[in-house]
Amino acid sequence: MVSVCVLCMVTSEATPHLFLHCSLAVALWNWLAEQFQIVFNMDGMQDIFQSCNPAWCSQVKDLALAAIIHTFHTIWMTRNKIRFNNAKVSIHSAKIKIGTLIAASSAMTKSFASSATVDLQVLSNIQVPVQQRPKKKSLLVLWKAPPIFWTKVNTDGSFTQTSSACGGIFRNHHANYLGSFASCIYHSSVLYTESMEIVLVMEEAAARGWWNIWLESDSKTALGAFTNFDIVPWDL
Repeated sequence: MVSVCVLCMVTSEATPHLFLHCSLAVALWNWLAEQFQIVFNMDGMQDIFQSCNPAWCSQVKDLALAAIIHTFHTIWMTRNKIRFNNAKVSIHSAKIKIGTLIAASSAMTKSFASSATVDLQVLSNIQVPVQQRPKKKSLLVLWKAPPIFWTKVNTDGSFTQTSSACGGIFRNHHANYLGSFASCIYHSSVLYTESMEIVLVMEEAAARGWWNIWLESDSKTALGAFTNFDIVPWDL
């Protein structure tokens, strides 16, 4: 014979009633829904998890999952305290318990918040600090002038599966702009693109009569072609 629900003392203690439809459970789910600004589907326990907003940031999603689990756990522990310890547990104390557990979960999550208003409002409601992504470290790079009568060219390239391109900017020892070039390269190879970039630099410099060239490139492999000709693609 099924025992009476000790939380409401109204009906039998079936699982759906205890966790979803008991007056204590309903009060807790309504309160939690208000904190997360959603409406829980109370048709079943699994439906509650599926009620979460898919547009939430990862931090809110993780905390919502934790909050739901903590609510189920709190309902069960409250039931046990009343049944086995004859304790008196209020809805307010149950809310405090859930809030404390959510805060503890927040300290362990590795997910991050967004700047969306809905996310920030939820985090404010549950009194959890916004966990921002670590700021990317910036590296200061200073342009170094070439020696007098030398021309320096800074190059770069871009490669995708369908196209590639490269370009370069020439400056003298006063950092004055002397010229530039950009070219599409119809070849599906990163090394080919980077090597062709150097070839175009040499051709452009020779056409302008610049014989003292300081070449800067972010491709260590392509620059190695000056000392190891085997690196150069055969079809270049």
